[in-house]
Amino acid sequence: MKISISLLIVLAALSGCAANQTPTQRMEDENRKLFAETLKLTKECNDKLIATKAGIIVSNEIVFLPPTLSKKYELMSSKEKLNSSQREALKTFLSEVSQCRQIHTSGFSRVDVGVAAALNQYYIKIDAVYLALLSGQFTIGDANIAKEKAAQEYQNAYNAAESQYTQRIQAMYNDEYAQRQRAAAVLLPLMMQQNAINAQNQQNFYNQQMQNIRANTPVYTPPIQTTCQAVGNQIVCNSR
Repeated sequence: MKISISLLIVLAALSGCAANQTPTQRMEDENRKLFAETLKLTKECNDKLIATKAGIIVSNEIVFLPPTLSKKYELMSSKEKLNSSQREALKTFLSEVSQCRQIHTSGFSRVDVGVAAALNQYYIKIDAVYLALLSGQFTIGDANIAKEKAAQEYQNAYNAAESQYTQRIQAMYNDEYAQRQRAAAVLLPLMMQQNAINAQNQQNFYNQQMQNIRANTPVYTPPIQTTCQAVGNQIVCNSR
């Protein structure tokens, strides 16, 4: 469907500038900032926890974590089960990691429920891995393999949730644009009528100005020349 230039002008006026964002644009900007802030705070919390005595033992001897990914394959191939000191370290670690998870899950839940649900499912699976470790059901290698599988499943679930989120945002943008089109369709006749009135007013003003100019322009009157001559006993004069 072709859109007239006038309609495009109305749509541009309705859409506003960057400082006057649509509700969807404002929401998306807020979500983007909240998402980035959540990841930042979660990382800070995890880094601080991993730097503790219990965190050092867990990340170096039990499960691979971001700061110690170099130990990933070493830990995944381990046939050892937890010893007493490792078991106590893991219990301490789990009691303290809940605050980091709270930051992570609460932040994500404010952005999108689908993304938050994927994260919650990941933590449920990880807790089951830790429980199997503490009970002696899993070796350290078993736990790290299960953790890697849970991480991959989480990434897939996250990607799917992110795709659905993007589709919802696009649908909201499309709806807002359709609303602006409908509003423009209502305003267009009024705008064209006003433009016609403005054009007529300008023509009337021009005509009045020209009339005033003509009325106040002096009319040229050529000089009068009078010639007189004697005709008999009379003087006859002619003016021209």
